[in-house]
Amino acid sequence: LTCLTSALLGRLTEARHANRCPRVRLHGPSTAAQRGATVAFTLLNDDGTAVPYWRVEAAARDAGIAWRGGCFCNPGCAEQSFGLDDASVLPCLQALGDAFSPAALSHCLGGRAVGAIRVSLGCGSVRADVESLLAFVAAVRDPVP
Repeated sequence: LTCLTSALLGRLTEARHANRCPRVRLHGPSTAAQRGATVAFTLLNDDGTAVPYWRVEAAARDAGIAWRGGCFCNPGCAEQSFGLDDASVLPCLQALGDAFSPAALSHCLGGRAVGAIRVSLGCGSVRADVESLLAFVAAVRDPVP
């Protein structure tokens, strides 16, 4: 798994749009050293804005790619990763109340990212899985195809 994880990280780090802007922002270490086989990242448009994870997750599912999107299931982790502070988030959460959704929170925060994509490689993962994932990443734009 370390070899596949290393290959995935390297290729995600190298992924660029035609204007040479990064396609991906990694969350966590950029090498396989000191990490497991789960990789969290945000896909970026060519202007550096985040493609909403819920759109990417749905398009990937339609393309037969199994990954998860969300807020890391770790209170405080998403806020830290995306630079969200209490002064910004709390008024939005209070205003949204029962109407909360990640999309509504993102909208309230001016379109800021509120979650990421997570890929977990495992015993059944093969190089072709990584290549399919990377081909999908290379084609993503917002709105997601």
